[in-house]
Amino acid sequence: MQHPDELRLSSRQIAEWIAYDQVEPVSLGIRIDAGAAMVAHVLANINRDSKKRSRPFTLDEFLMRWDAEEAQAVAEAQAPRPEDLLAKATGWAMLGVGEIQVEEIQEGTAA
Repeated sequence: MQHPDELRLSSRQIAEWIAYDQVEPVSLGIRIDAGAAMVAHVLANINRDSKKRSRPFTLDEFLMRWDAEEAQAVAEAQAPRPEDLLAKATGWAMLGVGEIQVEEIQEGTAA
């Protein structure tokens, strides 16, 4: 396995990963709350005092509620802004990741 410092991605490969992440998120997405709800559900039931609460907790009691409007607002708030992507690409170029050069990013000629 290569050390991360030895990995080289072209600007095209970086752009492809960014595009892929937007279609099929590689990063943690909006539904990380579902995983947290599962953990909380299990922990709550493991530690439940059956004398005080006879019925087990359900997963539904731990899931966040999202209506369509709220879900869209959250998705928009979590979506990367173009200026953030540019800053990341510039940082990658400054670190020598990939074949892209800082000047190409600043001039808008990176492919």
